[in-house]
Amino acid sequence: MKAVNKNKGIRPLVLGIVITLLALLNIFLSAVTNTAIDPFYLLLALFGIFLVAIGLWRKRSQVKVSE
Repeated sequence: MKAVNKNKGIRPLVLGIVITLLALLNIFLSAVTNTAIDPFYLLLALFGIFLVAIGLWRKRSQVKVSE
């Protein structure tokens, strides 16, 4: 019987959530202070969302294998 790693996909999921929240916080603070929103933070938020999607996909595929 093959051992299944139950934590597969957790690292990109957590990293994506943290990156997305920090980027959105910076975007929000820029909007509140009426300064220009740096496009870098928009790209960073998109990258974070991409990491969350990868983490969820890996976690979902791991659950199907263990069934």
